[in-house]
Amino acid sequence: MELQDFTKNAGDFAEVGRELYGDELLLNNIIANKYIVQQEIGRGKFGIVYKGEHVKHRTRVAIKMESNKSPYNTIKYEATILNYLYHNGCRAIPSVLWYGIHKDYKCLTMNYYDQTIEQYLKSVMTKCASSPIYYLKQVIKLVVNMVAILGQIHNHQIIHRDIKPENFMIANGELHLIDFGIASSVSNLEEINTEPNRDTIIGSPKYISYFIHQGYEPMYRDDLISVGYCFLYFVMGSLPWSNIVISENNTQQVYQEIHILHEKNQLRKKQKGWANIENIFNKLMKKYVIDNTPKYANIDEHPEALLSGNNKKINDNAQVFANIFEYFTLCYSLQLDEKPFYEELCEVLQKNL
Repeated sequence: MELQDFTKNAGDFAEVGRELYGDELLLNNIIANKYIVQQEIGRGKFGIVYKGEHVKHRTRVAIKMESNKSPYNTIKYEATILNYLYHNGCRAIPSVLWYGIHKDYKCLTMNYYDQTIEQYLKSVMTKCASSPIYYLKQVIKLVVNMVAILGQIHNHQIIHRDIKPENFMIANGELHLIDFGIASSVSNLEEINTEPNRDTIIGSPKYISYFIHQGYEPMYRDDLISVGYCFLYFVMGSLPWSNIVISENNTQQVYQEIHILHEKNQLRKKQKGWANIENIFNKLMKKYVIDNTPKYANIDEHPEALLSGNNKKINDNAQVFANIFEYFTLCYSLQLDEKPFYEELCEVLQKNL
C-alpha cells in the first residue's frame, strides 16, 4: 500500500489554525448509529476530542470532531495516515473505527486510551519516593518505547511532527502514540532540501527541535530530539524554555509567534542549542549523582567523562544521564536527510542499566 502525497501541505495547519466550532451541543449525540458522545476531553486549534461509548458493546472510544467550515481537512488526513500505518503493521497507534460526517462536523472515531504518560509516571513516583533510580529507569523504559514506536512509523516514511508527552498514552501496559493531525510523509530523502527554507515553526514550541527553530524542514531527527526533550521534562518537571518572557518594551512585535524570528522562538533556539544542552546535563549530573566523591569533581566539561578513565565505578543515576546525553549527541549530529539507526539509539539508552 502506497501513501499518496496528501500530507504535503499538512504543516500549514499548524501555522494558520483557527478555532471553528459551532455552538451546537454535541454531547449525547449518536454518531454513525453506533457511538454516543459523552464528555469533552481535549480541544485544539482544529477540533474537539470527546470520550464516547459504543452503544451496543459499551466499549469506550475517542471521537475527534472538526467543523465542516474549516478549510483544513486535518481529520481526513489523520484518518488516512492512521489507516496506512495500521495496514502496514503499526499497532502502537489508534485504529480508525469510523470516519465520516455527522451534522456539521467531520468525525473520526478511534481507540480510547485511559491513562496519560504523566498519570503513569505519577503512579511510579508514588511507588518509589525513596528510590530515584527506580523512577529514572522507568523513564528510560518509556523513552526506549517512544523511540521504538517512532522507528516503526518512520520506517513507513511518516514523520509525526508533534512529539510531546500529551501525545503518548498507555493502555494495558502498552505505550501508544496519538494525534497524527500534522504528520507528514517523506517520499524521497534524496530530494529533501537540506538548507533552512522555512520561516515558521511546526508543532508545539516547547518540544519542537532546535533545528525547527533554525528553519529546517521537520525530519526524522526532529521527532527523536523531541523525545529527548520529553525525557528532560519527565525528570525536571518542566523545561528550561517553558516560560519564555520577552522584554516588556517590545510591545510592537514584528513577527507572529509562529515565525522563527519571533523573540520567543529566538530565545527557545538559544536555550535548545548544544552548549545549553551540555549545561543542563552537567546540572542534572550534579543533582543526581549520589556518590559525590572527588573523582566526580571534574564533570563540568562533558557529562560522558564520568564513563572514562578512572570513573568506571559510577552509580546508576549517573549512567542514566550519561546514556541520555549520548542519545542527544547522536540525534543532534544527524543530518537532515539521514535515516537514524533506531536499534542503536535504544541500545545506547539502556547501556549498563
